[in-house]
Amino acid sequence: MSKKLPTKEVVDLFFTHIKPQLPGPDRPILINIHGFLGSKITFHSLNRSISPHLNTDIFTMDIRCHGDSPQAHPMTYPAFTKDMLRFIDTQVPKNRPIDFVGYSMGGRIAMMLALNKSLKNRVRKVVAIDVPPYTTPTLPVELNNNWKLINDIVSGQLRIKRGGIQWRNKIIDLLGIYFGSGFLQKECNYISKNNKLIEYYLPVQEFPNVVEDMKKWEIMEDMNSNNDTVELLVQRGLKSCMVESDYNLIGKVFPNFQVEEFNTSHNLIFEEYDKCVDSIINFLKK
Repeated sequence: MSKKLPTKEVVDLFFTHIKPQLPGPDRPILINIHGFLGSKITFHSLNRSISPHLNTDIFTMDIRCHGDSPQAHPMTYPAFTKDMLRFIDTQVPKNRPIDFVGYSMGGRIAMMLALNKSLKNRVRKVVAIDVPPYTTPTLPVELNNNWKLINDIVSGQLRIKRGGIQWRNKIIDLLGIYFGSGFLQKECNYISKNNKLIEYYLPVQEFPNVVEDMKKWEIMEDMNSNNDTVELLVQRGLKSCMVESDYNLIGKVFPNFQVEEFNTSHNLIFEEYDKCVDSIINFLKK
C-alpha cells in the first residue's frame, strides 16, 4: 500500500492560547491534551469553566494527525511526546511550572511528559481523565466499535454518499459528534458529485495498528520510570475498563497520587461535566 502521509520525527502542533485576565508570572501554565480521534474542541467548554478560577495561561493542543495539526507517520506515544516537547521548548516560558489535563490518550501523553527527564522539576500536577500509567489490555467498547465503523465507512463496506444533509445525519446517528468529526470537517463531503462516497479527514488505512498502540504504556530512554514529586489525579469512570481497582499500580509510577471515582463510562468528561470540572479546579488550585 502506497502511503499518502509523510514520516516526520517531529511536527509543529496547532494550539489555542487563553490568556489570563490578571497575568501572574509565577502561576503554573495549564496544557490540555485531548484523546484519540478528538481535538482541542474537547476542552472548549471546560476551558470556559475553569479559566476564571485558575487565571493563568491555558494552551489546548491538537496532537499530530488530529484537528488542525499536521498529519504524519508515526502515530505513536513516542511521536506524540516528541511533538509536545518541541511545543513546550518553543512556546512555554522556561521559568513557569506546568500543569497538564489529559483525556484518555491525552492523559497518558501527559503522564509520559511528567516522567520526561528534560522536564524534571517543571511539571507540577497532572489530571489524567480515565487513563492509568500502565498498559491497558482492553479499550472502551465505544472506542473499538466506532473505530471499526469509521474503517467500514472509509472502505465502502458501509456506503454513505456525499452531498445534502442526509449523510451528516447518518454520521451523527452512527458515530456522534466526537467520533464523527473526522467526516464532518471534510469539506468535499458537503458537495454532491458523481455519487461519490464520503471521505474521512485521515487516511485510516495507513494506521492499521493504532488502536493496539493506544493501549501501551511505554517507558522510553528519555523518561524516568517513576516520579514522586509530581502530583497526579486520576479521574476514574467506574463503568469503564481503563483503570484497575488496584490503585497501587498507579502508585508504582506516581507515588504522590489520588483517585476520584465517577459513576460513568469512559466518556467521563461529558457524562459528569460539572463534577469533573469542580474536581479539576479544586486539584489545580491547591
